[in-house]
Amino acid sequence: MNMSYNNRSNEEIVSLLDDYEETINPVENALLMKERVAHYATMEEKFSFVYTTTAAYMRYVFESKNELFENDAIDACVESIAAITSTYLNIFPTIIKFISPKYTTHEHSTNVAFFAAIVANKLRFRDEKSIALIYAALVHDIGKLRIKSEILEKPSSLEEYEFENVKQHSTMGCEILRKNGITSQSVLHGVQFHHERMDGSGYPDQIKGRKIPMIARIIGMCDVFDALTTQRTFRKNYSSFQAMLLMKKEMQDQLDPQLIEIFILLHH
Repeated sequence: MNMSYNNRSNEEIVSLLDDYEETINPVENALLMKERVAHYATMEEKFSFVYTTTAAYMRYVFESKNELFENDAIDACVESIAAITSTYLNIFPTIIKFISPKYTTHEHSTNVAFFAAIVANKLRFRDEKSIALIYAALVHDIGKLRIKSEILEKPSSLEEYEFENVKQHSTMGCEILRKNGITSQSVLHGVQFHHERMDGSGYPDQIKGRKIPMIARIIGMCDVFDALTTQRTFRKNYSSFQAMLLMKKEMQDQLDPQLIEIFILLHH
């Protein structure tokens, strides 16, 4: 299948992903991704194959509501993301062009993993640390498997008790990961603390500053950027430039300002 997206509209990209997901076994395709990606020639084709295959698998995970997932499939997705982002260091504009402004949990998870991988390369993380970051970024919202769909998809503002329920997803995510045999403290910290903020206004533990693990600060920043650049029921999406400007001007106290500067440099 030709996954090249040059000159495609956002609507065509969404349709491509939907059609692709209906024609393959998402678990099998994830497991075979590292082998099959070699069949594509250009950066754009390789990226779109890895992205779409990863998003399809994450869609399967979130829609199945099964807390026991295929660790090997997650590993294959993570390793493929690491490989393509380290091979093509100028891939950031390609990712921005490709991703859909439509918000879904599985595409959001995939987007955050790619953004985190690019930051890892910029910071020259060693392979093991980079893999842990990408893994945590890909599953950072896995705790939402335990949140009712009517809360996650509610078109209006959440009631206080509903928001309190949603705020538990990072802790519940760690519980699910441990249930799947994940013991890496780096991965668990990335999931547990990705909603903590530098000024202590985050959750679940209101830790602040450098006490927030670096892996969680990176995921938190990438999470915010993707949330801003995708459409929500209560607002339209920002452009990537607008989102970065907002993060730099209004979120310096919440997000790591040094990471914001690095992220902005990646956009050029």
